[in-house]
Amino acid sequence: MFEINRIGKKDIESFRIFLTDNEYREAVDTFERSEIYGAFKFFIPVGYLRIFKKYKDRYCLNYLFVAQKHRKNGLGDLFIKKTLEILNRDNITELLTEYTTVPEYDKPVDKLLEKHGFSDPELLSGICYTDRRILRSPWLRRAKIPEKYKVIQWDKVEENIKEKLKFDKEKKDWENDNLSPFNDENKDYIPQLSFCILDHDKVLGWIITTLANKETTRYGNIYIRKKYRGNGYSFALLYKALVKQDELFPDIPYGLWRFPANNQERVNFNNRRMGSYLISLKHKVGRILKI
Repeated sequence: MFEINRIGKKDIESFRIFLTDNEYREAVDTFERSEIYGAFKFFIPVGYLRIFKKYKDRYCLNYLFVAQKHRKNGLGDLFIKKTLEILNRDNITELLTEYTTVPEYDKPVDKLLEKHGFSDPELLSGICYTDRRILRSPWLRRAKIPEKYKVIQWDKVEENIKEKLKFDKEKKDWENDNLSPFNDENKDYIPQLSFCILDHDKVLGWIITTLANKETTRYGNIYIRKKYRGNGYSFALLYKALVKQDELFPDIPYGLWRFPANNQERVNFNNRRMGSYLISLKHKVGRILKI
């Protein structure tokens, strides 16, 4: 009934109807580390599967989609079967899937994953999505960075200071690699909305902003060194970037950022204090299948 074939980089365009701009860009950017399959019925694309080789010993079921009118016909099961074949071929023993909770879609997704033995969902992070209303939040407006520190654009930081930061990271291993300020400099990076806190030649924290899609910024890389946390510096950086976005990029009306689910204080704060200033507050969950 369905034919499932691996597709090339140029073929991703044929499945763009199933993807957001960000998902399409991610599929293209990570193609060399992924395997992508399309499902066809009479040569018409009806489903899409992307497996991301995120870790050496664990793959990620990054995207699985079946067109609405072709659901409940076993295509989801075929995609899972194809995924397991790939894991067995490569001697991979764990499969991770991460997805954002959307109430109207959660039940069929959960049912499919439970059927194939995935673990119960574990909350990984929260995702705040907002527009200009966030600028009215008193919790952001009150956050300040002391005048004794300097806040400058990340691209204006002197190279010797950046090199010192790299050396400091390698020597002390204080920084989460996923939040390195150097990771996003070439990924639709927006220098006017990316800032750094300096104490002379010491970097205390940063916000690196990228373009999620043509209408949305992603404040996905906000980091404050442990010694300086608890003072609202991350909120102050976020507010500064949001104000600049409003001033400089009126054609980009939306923004999003994440927060770790294991930080209960941050979870409670976003739920109770920020909710009225957000378009939505969703959660990203993860499930694991052990082979």
